[in-house]
Amino acid sequence: MVNYAIGKKVGPRLFTSSTSKFLNKQHLDRTHAFYEKTRRQNDHPCSVYADHKNVCPFVAGVGSMRYRTFFIYNVVGAIVWVASFTMLGFFFGNQPLVKKNFTLVIGAIIVISVLPAIWEIIRSKKEL
Repeated sequence: MVNYAIGKKVGPRLFTSSTSKFLNKQHLDRTHAFYEKTRRQNDHPCSVYADHKNVCPFVAGVGSMRYRTFFIYNVVGAIVWVASFTMLGFFFGNQPLVKKNFTLVIGAIIVISVLPAIWEIIRSKKEL
């Protein structure tokens, strides 16, 4: 919630340059357009899937996502996130295969976590 508020308050001021590779006005406008489009479709996958990541709440604030919508998706995402990983840990944590190869399991979790971001980067490069 705090990260959303920071994005809402400070974010637009960071995106003043049109030449910056990461923080330029075009990115801010695209983010705002994304949240406007998905507001009509009632589809915010970033907010549900990545609600506890650092970037998504900040970007939701910068992109002027309605706070009520953000709040609902944030709470639902938190409940789903905690419940799913608690159950996964309970069911898989004591499996002999997982215990023997715990380092590989952690590596797989990291790779799987990064894949959506990589996919979006590739997709956005193809659109340009």
